[in-house]
Amino acid sequence: DIPVIEVKDSILPGMPVTIRGYLEQRCVARRLHLLTGLSVQAFDGRTVELSDGSRMENVFLCWSTGTKFGLPIAGDHDTIRDGRIVVDEFLRVPPHPEVFVAGDAAAMSDRNGNHLRKAVNFSVYSGRCAGKNVRRVAQGDTPRSFTPKDLGWVIPFCNTATGKLFSKVTVRGRFPLALHYFMCGYRNYNTTNRLHFLNLMLRALTCKH
Repeated sequence: DIPVIEVKDSILPGMPVTIRGYLEQRCVARRLHLLTGLSVQAFDGRTVELSDGSRMENVFLCWSTGTKFGLPIAGDHDTIRDGRIVVDEFLRVPPHPEVFVAGDAAAMSDRNGNHLRKAVNFSVYSGRCAGKNVRRVAQGDTPRSFTPKDLGWVIPFCNTATGKLFSKVTVRGRFPLALHYFMCGYRNYNTTNRLHFLNLMLRALTCKH
């Protein structure tokens, strides 16, 4: 078995219960031992000591801690918990309308005023919008608002996946896995070689991990 240590009371605590439950079942089927409510206190290269005092000998440790905003930005502006800078509908920093922020550095909001999650699509589209707005302002024109399009999200896991289409319809199994590989191929078409693109498309058609 492969132990998975999670400091929270459950894996993926921000996910819907149905999504989390499905992935927990797949973890058990894949012989992953979920240890929640624990953290790694020490690791000397061979032995791991956990917060409950237990130890694991002769281990290969893979560490993942999520993301954190790397560079503190001076000035008058608001941020959210993860460090992202709050922007208005034009992707400007409210106290500094000459400054535009996009991608994972920006705390962008949807139409209901809720902050968007970090996602590739939001980064791509907000980056394009911010770039065009910089040009428009430089030319003396009015910037245009950023209208995010939420197509949904997918969490791939081995030979299956789960997620939500348009953040409303829950999907699971091979279909969302195919969508995952298709979007990876689509996004990488202009940034990687053609062989890699064809490989991703083949995975999307065959759903092979």
